[in-house]
Amino acid sequence: MAAAYLLAELRAVSETSKHVRRRNVVLIGDEAQACYNRVLLSSLLAGECEPSDLDMCQGDEYLSIITGRRVVEIYSEEQVLKLDDGQVMPYSDVVISTGATVPAPEAIPSGAEGVQFFRSLTDLDRLRTRSRRAKRAAVIGGGLLGLEAAWGLHLLGLTVTVVHRNEFLMNRQLDEGGSSELRRQLETAGLQFELGTVVTTTDLSDGKVSGIRLASGRRVDCELLVCATGISPNTELAERAGLAVDRGVCVDSFLHTGIPSVHALGECIQLGAMTYGLVAPIRRQAHVLAKRLMRIDTPPFEDSDDPTQLKVSGVHVFSAGDIRGDGEHIELTSQKHGIYRKLFIRDGRLVGAVLVGDRSGAAVFTELIQSRVDIGSLRHQLMFNPQVPDTSCGDAMKEKGICYA
Repeated sequence: MAAAYLLAELRAVSETSKHVRRRNVVLIGDEAQACYNRVLLSSLLAGECEPSDLDMCQGDEYLSIITGRRVVEIYSEEQVLKLDDGQVMPYSDVVISTGATVPAPEAIPSGAEGVQFFRSLTDLDRLRTRSRRAKRAAVIGGGLLGLEAAWGLHLLGLTVTVVHRNEFLMNRQLDEGGSSELRRQLETAGLQFELGTVVTTTDLSDGKVSGIRLASGRRVDCELLVCATGISPNTELAERAGLAVDRGVCVDSFLHTGIPSVHALGECIQLGAMTYGLVAPIRRQAHVLAKRLMRIDTPPFEDSDDPTQLKVSGVHVFSAGDIRGDGEHIELTSQKHGIYRKLFIRDGRLVGAVLVGDRSGAAVFTELIQSRVDIGSLRHQLMFNPQVPDTSCGDAMKEKGICYA
């Protein structure tokens, strides 16, 4: 996906900059299909969209696409690539966008029949095939990817249990109350949960998964075991090329690796202490790198606290800002209507927001958090009518260039 965003940005730069000549690009990837939308994999699994809906790019006169092939070496001094079939290809600039993989917990034998990952179209095809022979599934990981995989399997008719090491689902994006409401709605829909525990043993029968045992002492029966425990950047190619690698491929704020003409972006990179797995920052990376590749001056990529706006198994979820620190809060909860809304306030300013089941006002909350204006004149209406009227707060936001229709 990062490569697709970069291609789109390169095209946009060439169309809007009269004095910039569009560069020829060769896209090389080891999957059978190039640049598809992984965010929609769970929707495809559940039958809610078509394979063509995932397409993100097609070749044109400036773009050549090579699929089913892997770059195995980058020789930066000679500025050539070596492919897995022995072909050598010259380059003037090379961008590493190798993404990430899902690691399996130590207690899960990745080679056992019934153990499955959920990261690619190939994984999805295998998951579909195996789900036809299974009645029960366990999904390891209660983040977005795990919940989406669980929901897709549930819609295919399997009994699904989600195992998550944290006490709360989506603990990186939600507070305790928001997580509890999300869990309540998913349980009502038919999912089961084992939270605050980990897999200690995988039970096998004739080499096939039959169940898992948890640190809590419970056993979960399953014929299908799906790992969705976060991501690990793919750095092997960068390491062989002699690039600096920590958890990810180390880059500066212009997505440069430190070796001439070698760049990187997306889930495989590390900037400072940060790695990236969400769409919003990766799209900003692509914008900066496209300008650099077209030799146009541009401000550097800056990490920011991007809001999370998702639809998890049919439930709308929004999170933005600081939802952990001290301060006061305004909370609205209605289990009858499936709504949880919480605003976090510090020093008269909105610093964070969590919305579950109802995302109305998300854009306003995001701008209030980012602008850091005083919300004193809005407090009485903010939860129920998140608009910005002609008040001192509204005027202050207009001065910062923040407007609402």
